[in-house]
Amino acid sequence: MNNPASIFVLGLDSSVCCLVIGVTTLGWSTRLKLALAFGMWDACASVVSAAFGPMLPAPPSLVVWICCAVLLGLAARRYRGWINVLPAVLSLDNLAAGGGLNDAIADGVGSATLALFGLSVGAILFRLISGTWPCPYETDMPQWSAPCGRTEIWPVPRQ
Repeated sequence: MNNPASIFVLGLDSSVCCLVIGVTTLGWSTRLKLALAFGMWDACASVVSAAFGPMLPAPPSLVVWICCAVLLGLAARRYRGWINVLPAVLSLDNLAAGGGLNDAIADGVGSATLALFGLSVGAILFRLISGTWPCPYETDMPQWSAPCGRTEIWPVPRQ
């Protein structure tokens, strides 16, 4: 049975990658869909691992895995098509983890929660850097959306 620490470790790559992606104008609807995709892929990988046994060797050390997640996140910021591939690629660690069938739901929920946390922290950083919040939804999916109305973080009184 997965304990909270292993659920955290299995979802950490999603969180770090989403933190990097989150510092963009990516709309909130897309952020939510992306977090759900991370949870679904991790849960499916955990189900496959439980049914057939660990299918991959143990993942590399945590530092190497985090660096890979950051690099993939940076690539996804540059080329939008990578966002659709990231949940599948970063679910490979769940294939190596093994575990029971009952743990798949916990792995998926943990990964989705950590991914949404990373995207939310990224949005806060985006707000601090640019002064605007990401839009609630995107009107043009193939390209980054334009930021919603510009609001200042610390409004200066006008005289």
